[in-house]
Amino acid sequence: MTTTTLPAQALNFLPIMGSIFLMGSIFLTVGLFAFISIRHRKKVCTSKTTAKVIDIVKSRSRSRSHNMSRVRYYPVFSYDANGEAIQVQHNVSPTPYKIGDNFEILYNEEKPEQYYIEGKAGGSWLFNIVGVLFTLIGATMLTVVTIIYILSLY
Repeated sequence: MTTTTLPAQALNFLPIMGSIFLMGSIFLTVGLFAFISIRHRKKVCTSKTTAKVIDIVKSRSRSRSHNMSRVRYYPVFSYDANGEAIQVQHNVSPTPYKIGDNFEILYNEEKPEQYYIEGKAGGSWLFNIVGVLFTLIGATMLTVVTIIYILSLY
């Protein structure tokens, strides 16, 4: 009967730990990109105006792996920016908005279709938290396995 040593057993988990580290890195990258994008919008969107929800667009997407259809609803906002009527489709679903709702937004005077809704930062914090958590777990596991392997060589 052969027994497997601890370093060899630890190396068996290397692909799993590497995958956790990779997933964490992806989540963290997406979260940081969203965070930076929101900070940029906060910085450049300084002109205040009132937006109105003029439509709700229904979008259907089909999952290839599960052959299921997912329906999402995106509000269309209309607002006046620099004397020009702007219409944009909001990219967040589900949405708390209903047709006819009015609310304040901040827009970029140089690119009036770029806007920011105060207090509606999106899910960037969730991506950052999950990303940091997975990255730390994966990096810790990879470090432990590497140390165990190196120590087993001596």
